[in-house]
Amino acid sequence: MNGFRLRASVEVTEASWLARGVTTGCLESASATNRIDAPALAGPETTRYDPAGAEIRSPGDRSMTRTSSAAWTFLGLCLASPVLSGEPTPISRATTAQVHQTVDRSIKYLQAESADWLNKRQCAACHHVPMPLWALGEAERQGYSIDKKYLTDTYESLLGSKDKLRASRIFPDPSTPPDPRPQGRGLNMGLPFLAVAAQSLPSLTDGQKQSLKLIAEEIVKKQQPDGSWEFFATLRRPPINESQTTDAAWIIMALEGQTGPDAPKSVRDAIAKATAWLEAAKRSDLHQDKVMTVLMGIRSGKPRKTLQKTIEELLALQRADGGWSQTVPELKSDAFATGQTLYVLSLAGFTAERPEIRRGIDFLVATQAKDGTWSMISRSTPNGEPGTSKLLSPIVCAAGSWATLALAKLVPKDSPAHNAQKIPTKIAGTYKGGDLVELGAGGRIAYLIKPTGKVDPQKRWVWDFPFWLAIKDGFGSVAHRHYVEELLAAGFHVAGVDVGPSNGSPAAADVCQEFYELLVSKHGLHKQVRVLAHSHGGLIAYGWAFRHPQCVDRIAGMCPATDFLTYPTLPNVVAGSIKGLDYGLSLEDLKRRAGEFNPIDNLAPLAKVKVKILHLHGDADTLVPTNANSKELARRYRELGGEAEIVLLKNLGAERANSRGHDGLELYESAALLKFLLAD
Repeated sequence: MNGFRLRASVEVTEASWLARGVTTGCLESASATNRIDAPALAGPETTRYDPAGAEIRSPGDRSMTRTSSAAWTFLGLCLASPVLSGEPTPISRATTAQVHQTVDRSIKYLQAESADWLNKRQCAACHHVPMPLWALGEAERQGYSIDKKYLTDTYESLLGSKDKLRASRIFPDPSTPPDPRPQGRGLNMGLPFLAVAAQSLPSLTDGQKQSLKLIAEEIVKKQQPDGSWEFFATLRRPPINESQTTDAAWIIMALEGQTGPDAPKSVRDAIAKATAWLEAAKRSDLHQDKVMTVLMGIRSGKPRKTLQKTIEELLALQRADGGWSQTVPELKSDAFATGQTLYVLSLAGFTAERPEIRRGIDFLVATQAKDGTWSMISRSTPNGEPGTSKLLSPIVCAAGSWATLALAKLVPKDSPAHNAQKIPTKIAGTYKGGDLVELGAGGRIAYLIKPTGKVDPQKRWVWDFPFWLAIKDGFGSVAHRHYVEELLAAGFHVAGVDVGPSNGSPAAADVCQEFYELLVSKHGLHKQVRVLAHSHGGLIAYGWAFRHPQCVDRIAGMCPATDFLTYPTLPNVVAGSIKGLDYGLSLEDLKRRAGEFNPIDNLAPLAKVKVKILHLHGDADTLVPTNANSKELARRYRELGGEAEIVLLKNLGAERANSRGHDGLELYESAALLKFLLAD
């Protein structure tokens, strides 16, 4: 299972660079090798992982948004308008190899330009340090080759200690006189940029963690009573600092990196005030504000239908040359606006197969110069007059970062390590109506999310399998946020424990039982739990449940695996589990004893105590085969006298090529599933 993992931590760092500024992105600067006739870009088949980390093949993310016929009509009208179309120079269709070459050239430029800026200016400016670092990290996760030492050393040189952070020239040093300029009163926006970029790191040293806490404290200290941060319109640097609302979005994302179970109340309160201010603020019609609306909506887990209108507006703003402009309709398409738009749309589920996305990719490939840059125009206003800055390197570097993020995400290279890092190694997450408490069981990390409002009189609870779907994944998204927050609102607790891709092994079931006993005895939760099992989590959940049927009230499944012979198949069961949580058997021994362990062969204990079952499953799921898992389970369970309902979702995930019928919005916002979990 892949799609629900959105999103990402680092995947969300783009939030505030969005802009209505402009750059030329002129075709005259394009490399000749990027303008030759070429076959159409074949959408790459990206290596992805299911909730437990098992590899699948599926491009794009979960929230593929369907565009209505009205939107398509609107798009056609917009692109046909004289202001937007004109007579653009024809752009050839890019091949996958050309996209890879474009990203490689940009990586080379970003590494050299960022290092040179740091060496000469000794300043971690947002356009030259956080943005390139974030883009380089994302490119590496998508399989591209980067200078890992530069990435690691630079993060350490900036965040390794309090002294290093102060030496970055973006954090105030108490030993130096206060900045007398107006902007000295406000927040140095390099701090939230750096904090958000650091969220992409797979792990942090103690020194880096301390530095990020200091950044959060500085951000909170500079917050105004209404929840915003001071913004100097005459000193702005669009599109990096486009408006007060885009700055606020960046700052909120930075603070969200400090929202684990031990987050201070000051940070939580600051986020709440800032979010309320941003929601009430009058948004402009800027391109960047539209991108931010989609991005922040994805991060907060809003229903896709609430984002649909803005997504359609973004699609309609695509110009005839395939790109987007920071300011519409006056100026030409550019790499900054095009890169950020493509990246955010990729987070919303769009893939390289979509015609609009492919045209945007073609634009970026065709307009890159041989040195790895894209031609840009500065909109920075150091003296208060529009467009008075003569220094172009900041906007060129920022545009290259956005373009790299988009192209690397949409057209990965080789087998990206990106997806394996989506499974978190720490407990983190914030929720509307809930507090996260970190626990442990059997030497594994675990958590309990407690409702902060009303509490169910029976203290009923839902156990999420695999564990990380109810907390922040490795890139900052909570996949099951919709269900978690609805359950919290009803007074339910939500919990989970990490047993890895253990395929329903007895060892994993023992850890689960230890966790169950901890929650029932110490935290007073109901003795019968309600289970939410997603994809590979079905094997883990049923593997524990059939051994402890008296502990289970009902099981809700989302494309759940229940037959390990068909998913992930016995060779992967033997090879894929964590040592100590595996079966401890050879392939031949497990094959011989499969009936003893396979969840689908051990349903009688659950039927005997009348455990209720509901599965949502794609009618043509080719990853976790529908017939062999949900349909066969229901048939056997009913024969045993049990109650099982299977809701077949027609063409699940079919709007994205290669989704294998295993991923789609229908899974994440199902009224039937929620009703089943909350039923009396």
